[in-house]
Amino acid sequence: MNGVQTAHRVIFLDSGQPELGTYVSNSTNTYLQSWTHLNVNQNQIGNKKNDGTMGWSEWSTWGICSRSCDGGVTYQLRQCVTKTGCFGNSIRYSICNMQPCRDRSDFRTTQCKAFNNRPYRGRLYHWIPFHDPEDSCSLTCQASTYLFVAKLAPIVQDGTRCRKGSLDMCVGGKCMPVGCDLKLGSVKKVDECGICGGDGTTCKRTSYEWVETLLTPCSVTCGRGFQMSKPFCKDMKTEEKVSDGFCDYKTRPRPRIRSCITPKCLPKWVVGDWGPCSSRCGNGFKTRNVHCVRTSSNRTNVWVKQSSCLPPKPTTQHSCNNRNCPLWFKGSWSHCSTTCGRGYQQRAVICRSSEGFPTTECDPSTKPESKRTCVNQLPCPLSKQTGYNTA
Repeated sequence: MNGVQTAHRVIFLDSGQPELGTYVSNSTNTYLQSWTHLNVNQNQIGNKKNDGTMGWSEWSTWGICSRSCDGGVTYQLRQCVTKTGCFGNSIRYSICNMQPCRDRSDFRTTQCKAFNNRPYRGRLYHWIPFHDPEDSCSLTCQASTYLFVAKLAPIVQDGTRCRKGSLDMCVGGKCMPVGCDLKLGSVKKVDECGICGGDGTTCKRTSYEWVETLLTPCSVTCGRGFQMSKPFCKDMKTEEKVSDGFCDYKTRPRPRIRSCITPKCLPKWVVGDWGPCSSRCGNGFKTRNVHCVRTSSNRTNVWVKQSSCLPPKPTTQHSCNNRNCPLWFKGSWSHCSTTCGRGYQQRAVICRSSEGFPTTECDPSTKPESKRTCVNQLPCPLSKQTGYNTA
């Protein structure tokens, strides 16, 4: 750590032996250099009641708050000025600057981001907070695009929340409870009357009880099903249904379920999905399966004779793609490519829709030929050099 390390010798009575060299406040570089354990009796401290101030100097002024907003930690120091030892600690903490931060940034996130520009094992990473349940006051961060975490600092800065959504704060690397009175070390909670540290006796209690609903209608309209009665929380004074949170979950009765039998299910028609159309155009058709079924006692469908179902039977075939098919249009043949002997002719072959627009939907296997051979009856003249026809 940078700066001057201020050592404090703390004397503990009967219990508690902190580790030597432990930092008490990382924001002030204050740590425990030594400790003394005293078994003090009444003769050693006199008949005057020890209120924790005997042998101590006055507390110092409060130090600089570790944070400017959203709750930081400040401290006071005192010295033991008697040779016989002192009862209590030489440092105490308090919460400070609890007003919300304007940018609403997370303090642990800010500390992780501070390492974005510091190489870790030879390269830079973008760090985000990672909560280590076994060491909540260490600066453990995760590389945002990777699956590994790293402990970038042994302890977080004073005032960092131990857990997200918690008031408890890290001080000197230790998680200290913060009560509803916003005091370090306090375990006070808000009671059911809204009083911090109350015992729930200062407000008028309302009587809430679990009440069972009437059985629901049978889950089926035919065959075997079930009915259920679900408990709800009721205000016994207003006779109104309220949120379940007002009642004690420990006494909540289990939902009551019973079977019910309705008239036997009649056979019914069950239709399947339509299959693909038999053709892309020109009055095609598609089919589907239609079965007569009866629902059994275990809620499964069993095929029965079609005569068991009431008419009319749903259709099993349906027309589709009734538009006219596109056609191949042929142009006129060109003249033979040669004036004598064997050559070839060409023509345009175009697929057009029923509206006359060019399209690619014609069947390639039915496309007429667009090129053919041709023979001109005129003989080709002989070449003077080779003696063969020049065609």
